[in-house]
Amino acid sequence: MAKLDRNESRSRPEWWLQRVRYTAAEPTAWLHHAWILRQAAEDLWITGNAHQRSPGSELGVTVLAQYRAPDAPPIPETGGSTRDVCFMLFGFALENLAKGIIVCRDPKRVSRGKLARWHRRGSGHQLVRLFESAEIPFTIEEREVLERMSRTTEWQGRYPVPMDFNNARDGDRLIGILAVSNVWPADDYARLSALYDAAKAALIRAMEAVPPLPEDHDFGEAAHS
Repeated sequence: MAKLDRNESRSRPEWWLQRVRYTAAEPTAWLHHAWILRQAAEDLWITGNAHQRSPGSELGVTVLAQYRAPDAPPIPETGGSTRDVCFMLFGFALENLAKGIIVCRDPKRVSRGKLARWHRRGSGHQLVRLFESAEIPFTIEEREVLERMSRTTEWQGRYPVPMDFNNARDGDRLIGILAVSNVWPADDYARLSALYDAAKAALIRAMEAVPPLPEDHDFGEAAHS
């Protein structure tokens, strides 16, 4: 199939664009995508821990010999080599749940041509702000985890450095510098799982409280800035 150029992509028929708008405003679409991302994060968590228990099992890595004493303590689960990508996908799953709640309660965030900005300032990956906007409660400990997750979704799961170099911190891996700490606490994955369950339940409650939009809903002209 030939790739559409920019002008062709803007000439989609109205019925097609209406399906896109309706999908953007339909909370079940956000819930389903959150589920896909959550499953992918789980798969990477399991695989990364398996690689960690068996060094050299990753692609392109070879270990000639390894030894663990029979009485050695079990290796803690930290996600192994796929940790950052695992947590990035987990962060995206949480984003989808929070954003699903937001569009469910305020479908005007979906305009005829695009989604509104999630925040007036900053990126749409700022989980603390998203959870606050979606009115999903969280503890002080969970806030710290959400803040760390935002860094992971913004760049740590995708790039070796942040786009703004001033955002690099002591715990980040840099060439020629030993990271002070780049390991997520073992119970962070459990905290994220609890946050996911809470956000999912909040989205389902919002869907039950807000009537679904008619398929011919008028999305107006402009989204909120």
